[in-house]
Amino acid sequence: MIAILIMMSAGTDAQSIKGRLLDLNENKPLRGATLTLTSLKDSLQRFNAISDSSGRFEFTDLDRDSFLLNVSFIGYEDFKQIVPVRDSAVNLGTLFIPKSIKQLSEVTVVTKAPPVQQKGDTVQYNANQF
Repeated sequence: MIAILIMMSAGTDAQSIKGRLLDLNENKPLRGATLTLTSLKDSLQRFNAISDSSGRFEFTDLDRDSFLLNVSFIGYEDFKQIVPVRDSAVNLGTLFIPKSIKQLSEVTVVTKAPPVQQKGDTVQYNANQF
């Protein structure tokens, strides 16, 4: 009887974090984004998740603690947020993730004709290369 009460009380202490990821500009869900939840007390305590097709994610069976949520997705900026977990369920709502924009400098392409080309059964020499 005591074991059942202990198991029931342990089950009610489990916390969870959930939310949804959307593109900041287009409001499209980010499916397949990688989420990492790291405990601030013990950095070895990590939880991983991947957002579903509608951008939703959920972490379950968490202890009461504060966590660092890190969201990464190719082509988007990394998103970081500290999430305190005190209640049984924390709903972060919708998190808008901005695209990562990197301006590249100018590129100049220089080509050089090959000195010899094979065209069918004919060998063609480019005199400018010799």
